[in-house]
Amino acid sequence: LQTITGVGSIVIWGERKYAMRIVMDPQRLASYGLTPSDVRQVLARENVELPSGRLEGATMELSLRTLGRLSTAEEFLNLILRDEQGGVVRLGDVARVYLGAENERTVLKRDGVPMVALAISPQPGANQIEIADEFYRRYDQLLASKPAGIELKVAFDNTRFIRGAISEVQETLVIAFALVVLIIFLFLRTWRATIIPVVAIPVSLIASFFFVWLAGFSINLLTLLGIVLATGLVVDDAIVMMENIFKRIENGEDPRTAGEKGASEITFAIISTTITLAMVFLPVIFLQGITGRLFREFGLVVATSVLISAIVSLTLTPMMSTAILRHSASQSWLVRVTEPFFVWLTGSYSRSVERMVRSPLTAAVVMLAAIAALFGIGSLIKSELAPLEDRSVLTMNLTAPEGTTYDRMNVIIDSLQQRVQRAVPEKKLLITVTSPFFLSGGSNAGFARLILVDPEERKRSQMAIAAMLTKMMRDATEVRTVVIQEQTISTGQRAGLPVQV
Repeated sequence: LQTITGVGSIVIWGERKYAMRIVMDPQRLASYGLTPSDVRQVLARENVELPSGRLEGATMELSLRTLGRLSTAEEFLNLILRDEQGGVVRLGDVARVYLGAENERTVLKRDGVPMVALAISPQPGANQIEIADEFYRRYDQLLASKPAGIELKVAFDNTRFIRGAISEVQETLVIAFALVVLIIFLFLRTWRATIIPVVAIPVSLIASFFFVWLAGFSINLLTLLGIVLATGLVVDDAIVMMENIFKRIENGEDPRTAGEKGASEITFAIISTTITLAMVFLPVIFLQGITGRLFREFGLVVATSVLISAIVSLTLTPMMSTAILRHSASQSWLVRVTEPFFVWLTGSYSRSVERMVRSPLTAAVVMLAAIAALFGIGSLIKSELAPLEDRSVLTMNLTAPEGTTYDRMNVIIDSLQQRVQRAVPEKKLLITVTSPFFLSGGSNAGFARLILVDPEERKRSQMAIAAMLTKMMRDATEVRTVVIQEQTISTGQRAGLPVQV
């Protein structure tokens, strides 16, 4: 798994490396006049493997190696600590030696069963989707070749949230495109006029991918969100240009003349509005910190799409308008049905503008009231980087009083597992770690990760379950438990908490 392209590291949780454990008896050491330091010095001196020279012949040379490393418990027991006239003192006389784990004061369990877990971390900037796809391909190979008695399961996969988000954005993009086409058709009421601004959408969006590639970005959640927003922005200039040309054709001008005069009339307006709109998003590219990392790609996509749409509306749109649009003496049934509504809408807008122009004081009062409402209501709304998403994952950090033994902490963790089992029927699995190395490493620390079933398979939300667990854990006075919901956007700190002390 380490050889998968993009994998930065693989951390083994619950690992128990083999090691020779030596448990010394203080009374026996004292009876022989030895100390633990004496034993340590002998081990460092005797348990080594050094080159012993070489044998040289006329045409060949062989290196000699002395087998000095101790590998079995019997060899350690026979290690001589002292050889004097009083007799030989061996390690077995003052200590108990057995083959055990390098660290016996930590254990990882899944639903109460000891196990070993592998946590795969990607390199910065690596494509997590490609890593996950390659992992599952190799995972299938491991399942086919694993020895009997070994069970392999995937505990959790964070890329499924990325896949789900990208899938939702893609669906939104399709819906947005369809709605834009529908709205344009309902207002223009002719397929000939609708085709022209609709063509500007894919041309502008596809051209913006060139700048995404030029900047070294990828097609991800942020770039797709930019494309969704740009879908409704890139048609504005094309609609204005086409409508101005179409109005001249309806007034009797030939398409070529209408295209030239209509385009020249609003060229400056399109350029100025496009630059103004682009200037709103371009500064986002230069933001620093987490905000810049999040919205740099978003701002680039929207700004370049808008700029390209202006070029399309000044070149492609007039050409298509002169070639496609034609004056029609008869009106379609859709125009006849909807024309009264548009006449009323135009008249209402015209009358409201006339009233505002005749009463500038009223317009100023309305504007000031809107600004006051903006700041007043805005100050009442809570602010955050991103709302919590139901990711079906909860983590719990446990801390017992200082001096709590490892065995007692293990009992506390097992009790927690049983309580969560009863209180959360929506549980998919629960991973617990006693004295985890990634926290304080002390015997009084514990960690738990609760994986829930998918949101559509349960009635309670992740937030409701977290609140229930927090209230339940307050009754456990022997240990302090902090229930943490995984942040939608993490800044790289552990657990992604906004404030950590």
